[in-house]
Amino acid sequence: MDKHEHCSCSQFHDHGRWPSLALRWLFSVLFVSLSFIVMRPFIVNQLLSRASSYMTCELFNDAIRSYEKAVLIDKKNTMAWNMLGYGYKSNGDLKESMYAYQQALKADPKDKSANFSLGVILASEKKYKEAVPYFEQVKALGPDNGSQAVDIVSYHKSSLRLLVTCYDALKEFDKKNNAVEELHRYYPEDGSISGQAKPGRLLKQ
Repeated sequence: MDKHEHCSCSQFHDHGRWPSLALRWLFSVLFVSLSFIVMRPFIVNQLLSRASSYMTCELFNDAIRSYEKAVLIDKKNTMAWNMLGYGYKSNGDLKESMYAYQQALKADPKDKSANFSLGVILASEKKYKEAVPYFEQVKALGPDNGSQAVDIVSYHKSSLRLLVTCYDALKEFDKKNNAVEELHRYYPEDGSISGQAKPGRLLKQ
């Protein structure tokens, strides 16, 4: 009888500990989740920095792995998607590169880098009709500000040049002339476009 009472008491105490353990477990999960959310930008930046170092050393596969981790953590990080697209392009994988740039546009349809990069890939494959909407989007967004230009590359200026190339190849000469006029209006010092654009030259610039 005493043994039976002892067992009942033990079971009662065990059941009494469950709420406390459950609260501790819940608190731990919440703490880890909140910590991850707070640390997420730092983690992503570290991954991007590491990937950039790999890219400098032309270790493209290592760079791609780091970029993939970054977008896995933050699927709406346009910069990470853009860099992943650049990594794939540098590694010769245009299909995956285009997918990454498309994901960047899902996160931000007005991102100039992704629009321009997709247009360039398509134009390089002579898919001029498919390339045009991406260059037109960059054109519609207007001239770059300081943060949008990469080194000496102007997405807006280069998109206008490539629109001239695409419309020339498509024999849409009115649209080509409009692009030429806008190029001269925004960049009067640019002497690369004359009356007739040379597609090969424009694609290389």
